[in-house]
Amino acid sequence: MGTPVISRELRRAFDEARIEATGRHDATVRVEHLLRALIRDEATARVLLGCGATLERLRQGLEKGLPRSSGEGAAAAEAEPGIELERALQHAAIHTLSRGRTLVEGRDVVIGILRDEGTLACSLLHEEGVTLQALLGPTNPEGT
Repeated sequence: MGTPVISRELRRAFDEARIEATGRHDATVRVEHLLRALIRDEATARVLLGCGATLERLRQGLEKGLPRSSGEGAAAAEAEPGIELERALQHAAIHTLSRGRTLVEGRDVVIGILRDEGTLACSLLHEEGVTLQALLGPTNPEGT
């Protein structure tokens, strides 16, 4: 089995999530920041839509749940990945390798988020009908 490699699109989404978290003066990049960025990724958006999600409602739920920046004070230090994000990425890598692939993509991270119950991102995905069964089932053309 190979070593997992992060796709260019996932790397871009992570960079966007880090910039957003830093801009909000948040010390950690949360799974919610990354999910917001992944919604803008075309391939991940297709997977979410294939599960019946309404992307705008998901976006709004994430926006409401993320801490707001006071906009005051010195520029924040660059945000670092939070523990929930690290767990989601670990789950994504394990899932990818278990499927005989090495390229970790946005859909794999969504699966990783769903495997770590208790986050706002996971709850919002469930509310939108995005479940492990929906993602891994044969009815989702993007599911693997």
